[in-house]
Amino acid sequence: MRAIRQRRAVPMRRERYDVPAWGDAVNETVIYKDTLVTVTTARAVIQDTTYAMANITSVRHFEQPANIGCLVAIGGVIGVVGVLSLRADTTVGILVLLLAGIVGGAAWIGRHPTHWVRIGTAGAEADAISSHDREWTRRVVEAINTAIVSRG
Repeated sequence: MRAIRQRRAVPMRRERYDVPAWGDAVNETVIYKDTLVTVTTARAVIQDTTYAMANITSVRHFEQPANIGCLVAIGGVIGVVGVLSLRADTTVGILVLLLAGIVGGAAWIGRHPTHWVRIGTAGAEADAISSHDREWTRRVVEAINTAIVSRG
């Protein structure tokens, strides 16, 4: 039987070049950058998604109202229980109504709308990223608008 000769793998010598991923990436100018979003004149990288500026047709800020329905419902149930318990014992009824007021107040104070950056392309419109900070989403929208205008 013939012995099979094993060839030793020799690693190829490769030169490392910093080649831009995009054709015009050499001419990219960074307009906005933070931990989640990078906007350049050629692309917008939002979390793990990259949008080409040439494909973006519109960008806008969208505000989604806070969803406080659950807290309001809980406060309403506690309020009804408080009114019913007023008949049995005034002190307990007042305490339960006070609890309902606290839950309702927490729902009112804690409501924060969600602000979205909506990017429109030729195919569809997508919610790219959201935050409770209105100013941050406005800065991202302004940066993408600036990038779109600078592309021509």
